[in-house]
Amino acid sequence: MSNFLFSILYVAKLTISNAFSLFKSSIELARAVEPQLSPILVAALNQLEADNVAFGKEINKLQRSGLTAGLKLWTKYGIRCFPKSEELLHRT
Repeated sequence: MSNFLFSILYVAKLTISNAFSLFKSSIELARAVEPQLSPILVAALNQLEADNVAFGKEINKLQRSGLTAGLKLWTKYGIRCFPKSEELLHRT
């Protein structure tokens, strides 16, 4: 059996993505010992996993909407990130 060492974690310094990853890793580690957990702990673990899935969806939604706003602004001023396909064909 492996031994794990615990250290202090300052959650105020975590980014949202890092917090999501920490929760996901913790859930995966807990799933490995799930048969040894009481029914109440299993229920709590299931709830944590459901909450983390919802959290991940919200993170993705925020990232998409943030990118969309920037792309709309670029389009408004005629700025393109990538050349049009016909420009790529005519390059030498």
